[in-house]
Amino acid sequence: MINLSDVQSSGIFDYEIFLSADEADFAVSGKNKKGLLVAISGCEVLAWKNFLEKVLQATGFSLAEDTATIWVTPHGRFCFSEIARKMPVFHAIFFGLEPVRAGLHIEVAPYQPVKIGQRMFLFCDDLPSIQADQARKRLLWEALKSVFLKKE
Repeated sequence: MINLSDVQSSGIFDYEIFLSADEADFAVSGKNKKGLLVAISGCEVLAWKNFLEKVLQATGFSLAEDTATIWVTPHGRFCFSEIARKMPVFHAIFFGLEPVRAGLHIEVAPYQPVKIGQRMFLFCDDLPSIQADQARKRLLWEALKSVFLKKE
């Protein structure tokens, strides 16, 4: 049987290989009825959760009913593909998480929704920064409108 150390030391690959975590360091809350993943960097804080609930309600989503919400601690392991294998994800919004921290090898600008395959991704600043800054609130709102409130 081949193991990871044999592959890494073989010289076949010119990049480092990482195994995904067997057990996640986070819990998923919400019923995910609409396939919206919301991943937030940090521990759950009631004020941030209330702010997020208001923002999502304005776009027609309920945090408890329509989303799968994950609070990712600073050293917590999180891999988008693992989540997507376990539940339907059509849209994903990341607050305070870089794509690489979510296990995604893509380059995207903050507040610029990007569609990859059948999924829409949106990366934003962390919730406290958005909550405290009108310009960032406006950027978030414009991005969410472009994804969820498009005129047909």
